[in-house]
Amino acid sequence: LHLSIRRQRQMCIRDRVEVLDFPDGTSVLLREGANTFSAILAGIGYPTDDPRSEMDACERLRDIAAGKRLKMIVHKKVGDLQYVELSAGDGESLNRMLVRYGMARLELKGIGSIPELFSAEVMARNEELGIWDRNRDAFKTMGVEEGEESSDFDPDAADIDHEGVSPSNRNVSQGVAASELKDLS
Repeated sequence: LHLSIRRQRQMCIRDRVEVLDFPDGTSVLLREGANTFSAILAGIGYPTDDPRSEMDACERLRDIAAGKRLKMIVHKKVGDLQYVELSAGDGESLNRMLVRYGMARLELKGIGSIPELFSAEVMARNEELGIWDRNRDAFKTMGVEEGEESSDFDPDAADIDHEGVSPSNRNVSQGVAASELKDLS
């Protein structure tokens, strides 16, 4: 209980900010009134051996939230750098969605523990979604070249079935994520 109260005091909630862009999968460019600033998505990280995961997540973030007005919670501020969580009007967290559907992993460095993200990662791992999919190795670097920002590769075009394992749910996360945050405004 004491930790929870202390954590709430550290957080700063802003009503609405406009999401301008996601330069990569961990940072976001925001506008609040006349001020434009960058922030880090709190608790979001990607496997170092899977360059495609961050590219895919960045593309998905742009599809879901770019141009929308979201609630921003500042979990930590170091100088001008803010570690933030973005959420829709219904309270659905963009950060949690990324982790829950295997588009990103929990990153504790810089921010510490966020219990909601920890439980979301456990669920994604148990369901083998996205980056936790056993068949993901085949797609980690496909279509990724140094300096390349996106690819025309369609992961739905090829299903992998190794020794009776059903085709992966790697793209379920994208459809579910979009539907969960469809009413952003």
